[in-house]
Amino acid sequence: MRAWLVLLAFAAFTVPSMSQILDPVKWETEYCQISDTEFDLIFKAKMEPLWAVYSQFLEEDGPIPTTFEFNAGGHFQLSGKAKETGERYEGYDPLFDMNVIKYKKHAEFTQRVKVSDLSQPIVGYFTYMTCDDERCLPPTDVDFSFELKAGARMCKAPAAKTEPEKLPKRPRRNLRWSPRISTRLLQLRNPGYRPFPNRANTT
Repeated sequence: MRAWLVLLAFAAFTVPSMSQILDPVKWETEYCQISDTEFDLIFKAKMEPLWAVYSQFLEEDGPIPTTFEFNAGGHFQLSGKAKETGERYEGYDPLFDMNVIKYKKHAEFTQRVKVSDLSQPIVGYFTYMTCDDERCLPPTDVDFSFELKAGARMCKAPAAKTEPEKLPKRPRRNLRWSPRISTRLLQLRNPGYRPFPNRANTT
């Protein structure tokens, strides 16, 4: 576990309760059809101003990347890793003192699947974390379920390129117990935070 997550757990017991729980990211899911047996599962995020979610492709010891987990089943197969598009920002982030890839305003993650039995749903969950320029909310798990049907809306175009170019290397300090990042992360304003990821449902 990353050391700064321990700081977040500590923050849950030290930050005063707030009257409003922050919820700056809204998610929606949909799908489209590629062929008789292939579909694109689409996860759309819309962020409030200043807030961002993070790419799947991050270095270690930084923010939590967005990840997707699918319950195993013999009725479908994943075709590669989820592809991502949106208003992308890539470069040095002073909050974590490292290079990151993040998305502001909106992001879209697309997972292609090959399906052999449409009568069974494809279910799982994804995990994401969101931060603004000064604070981060704890990682959140969101359940999803896709009930695919033949004759669905056809996909307009192939999903975007999956893996971004490698970030330039930048010397950085070991911030596992950095007072500066500890102070910023202790500005957490989510009174409902628990030491383990939250679990929610897409709307």
